[in-house]
Amino acid sequence: MRTYQLLFCLLAAVLWSSCTEEGVMIPPFEEPDSKRVVLLEDLTGVQCPNCPKGAAAIEDILTKLPNNVVAVGVHGTFLTKPLPESKYDFRNPKSIALEEFLKPFLGKPSAHINRKFFEGEFYTAVDAPELWQAYVEKELKAQHVMDLSLVKTYDAASRQLNVTVNATPLIDETGNYKISVYLTESGIVDPQENQGTIIQEYEHNHVLRDMLTAAIGDELTSTLVKNKLISRTFTYTIPAAFNDANMELVAMVARSNGDDKSVLQAAGVKVR
Repeated sequence: MRTYQLLFCLLAAVLWSSCTEEGVMIPPFEEPDSKRVVLLEDLTGVQCPNCPKGAAAIEDILTKLPNNVVAVGVHGTFLTKPLPESKYDFRNPKSIALEEFLKPFLGKPSAHINRKFFEGEFYTAVDAPELWQAYVEKELKAQHVMDLSLVKTYDAASRQLNVTVNATPLIDETGNYKISVYLTESGIVDPQENQGTIIQEYEHNHVLRDMLTAAIGDELTSTLVKNKLISRTFTYTIPAAFNDANMELVAMVARSNGDDKSVLQAAGVKVR
């Protein structure tokens, strides 16, 4: 009898150990060693019930990669009409034109990540926020082909903003290239729809307020020559309705060759 009891205990122990899951070690996040700065254009709207999820994903990415990502929230025409209790209307001619340029997309939130098309997606606009960080990290591993810097001056009294965008190609390449300069505002508290409810004190960040270029960008050059500096200077007077203390300039250079609208490099700087 003792032999059978011993065998039963051994068998039970084996079965128990085989059914017990081993803990999976998740390595800590490591910021990539990259000089690239990725542009994330978020197609969003105050009547978009899933857009707070997208906004949270963006803030998480920016927290993890503060030196490698800049974000722009684009309020075009889809799901962007102000709510009855809204104090602000985030739509403007440039954001509407930009959203039209960035079509098609399946729904909102959708994000263009360096305006690259990623394998497995239907469109360049990615409508799954849980994938955005992986695609950002993929872009950070790509070849660094351009240095981009912003030199700005701002007079708070006159609210005049001057910015020079300096682009230094690190490769030789021919094609069509455009430059875009965005002006965004964060910390705007206004209602937002969220899964059938309204968040009254919702903080809207990276809202595209205006652009210092055309919505689809200005022509920059047709030839990139390695180490040959390309500079463009812009002047803009910030409207009194905008909170200049919470504003950021974002610039980028992108290809403009048929379907290839990929971003070579982006940069951002606070207005104040």
